[in-house]
Amino acid sequence: MDDSIRMLVRRLETLDDPRQAGKVTFPLVEMSMVAVAGIIADCDGWEDVADFGRDRLEWLRQFLPFEHGVPSHDTFGRVFSVVEVEPLEACLADWLMETFTLTGRETDGSPATDESVSNDSASLMKPRPHVALDGKTMRGSHDRVQGGSPLHVVTAYASEAGVTPGQTVVAEKSSEITAIPQLVSVLCLAGCIVTIDAMGCQKEIARCLRAAQADYVLAVKGNQPTLHAAVIAFFDAREEH
Repeated sequence: MDDSIRMLVRRLETLDDPRQAGKVTFPLVEMSMVAVAGIIADCDGWEDVADFGRDRLEWLRQFLPFEHGVPSHDTFGRVFSVVEVEPLEACLADWLMETFTLTGRETDGSPATDESVSNDSASLMKPRPHVALDGKTMRGSHDRVQGGSPLHVVTAYASEAGVTPGQTVVAEKSSEITAIPQLVSVLCLAGCIVTIDAMGCQKEIARCLRAAQADYVLAVKGNQPTLHAAVIAFFDAREEH
């Protein structure tokens, strides 16, 4: 576990701090580590995160100096309101994928390929990592005062590990169809089986999953009547024989 935490710290050290260097008391890497650890520990809000950090300061100092201790919840809120979200999410996604070994791998550690999987009967019997992609509208995110649309997010969930290695916000006037390839592009899905509901049954999404060396299961429903009818006809023909 200590090695995993040090791996996380090395990734967090690459983040750019938007604050003026001469005015920084609490380094961004330390605050980020407290925030990540607090969220994993089921903290709810910055007050919980700050309390978590102060309660576990001795443990935190095994990995970083924390010369000035842990900042207040107000400081956490101010700093993370100006930190770029995308690089932080990318750091965490990389760390989660490596820590929880979500990808299908060969015995030498290399990604499983279509050829290796199809030619190796043992690989066919071995359970493959499953990652579910799904979009949900965030409850309570509708800005009724400004008339803004509610927040819609596409999330990747690794079922065996029980973690969410990545998510992306669906832009206004857009849809999950454009958001899913963006999420796939930042995840390491080689050797995984990816499942998506009928919204994701699109040629472009299938292409990006194949490019990521992932296998996939896509639902087909009546929203694509021609394809739906073709699939039904295919299986009906097989049953007749």
